[in-house]
Amino acid sequence: MKHALFIAYHYPPESSSSGVLRTLKHTRYLGRFGWRVTVLTLDRGAYEETDPKLEEQIPEDVRVIRTRFIDVKRHLAIRGRYPSVFATPDRWIGWWPWAVAAGRRVMKDDPVNVIYSTSPHATAHLIGLSLAHRVGVSCRSPATSAGSCR
Repeated sequence: MKHALFIAYHYPPESSSSGVLRTLKHTRYLGRFGWRVTVLTLDRGAYEETDPKLEEQIPEDVRVIRTRFIDVKRHLAIRGRYPSVFATPDRWIGWWPWAVAAGRRVMKDDPVNVIYSTSPHATAHLIGLSLAHRVGVSCRSPATSAGSCR
């Protein structure tokens, strides 16, 4: 079986965006086509809006890895303000170190054929890029036909 690693902020039980449905549907149906799926996402505490019914739709064979994070807005703000440099490219950059470490462990134990990152938030793409560089995978964007990682 081929192995797909998904990197997504929006994944159940998060429910503030319709983007959660895109990744949920991909991960629900890929198994039918011979793919193993691992999803790399944040601990549930990251989400302000949740829906347990969405989480019930995750198939049992989908491996979900939830990592620690630092939300710049929540954890580094003083009186509701924080330097924008700490939130580049977005307030979830504090997820990057834990997600990359978890992704490396996944790929060491179970190599992946595809790394799929989705936004918002751009940090997910930085995580995907970091992991792709680690294993020498070329990156492709729907907007271009050429790889951009190597």
